[in-house]
Amino acid sequence: MDADVGAFTDCASWQQEARVRPIVRAAERPGFSGDMGMKRERGQITMYAALALGVLFLGLSIALKVQSSRLESCKNEAAAFQASVKAQGDAAALAAKAEVERQAKLLKEAEAKGAKAKFDLSAANKRLRDERASRGAVPAAPDGSKRPDLACFDRPLLESALRRLDAGVSGLVESGDESALRLKLSRDWALDALRK
Repeated sequence: MDADVGAFTDCASWQQEARVRPIVRAAERPGFSGDMGMKRERGQITMYAALALGVLFLGLSIALKVQSSRLESCKNEAAAFQASVKAQGDAAALAAKAEVERQAKLLKEAEAKGAKAKFDLSAANKRLRDERASRGAVPAAPDGSKRPDLACFDRPLLESALRRLDAGVSGLVESGDESALRLKLSRDWALDALRK
């Protein structure tokens, strides 16, 4: 041992031994032959990296293809949905337009019917007023009376008062008849709209 220790007493020789030894020892490893072994290890690392990149590229390509097909199917579904909604909207618009036209037609018919009924009612009221006006409101005096123009009342005053009363009552009756007619026509129009 002393001989070995003495060999390293010289500092310069010990440093030289330390520099050479690690290289020699690394070269003694199995399958390693200096720089050539490092190149082989670098080549294997590069090959694994290239293989990993290839697998990654393949995986990304497959994922892109799957996502592209899903995107296309979603676009097709969205286009079909839009077409369906547009068709339903157009059908609803046509139905609404037809309903508005039908209601307008019913309204015109009801107005024409109302105008005719109002005209008929006015004509009937006028006819009744004219009949009452032609025969007089006060009954005729009896045949044997001395003064037929004079009874318990003043005939012309009573006649004019009765005519004013008849005109006022006739106006009220006509107004009530028109209101009742409008109510009947409105009810009939609503029932016709519900039936059709």
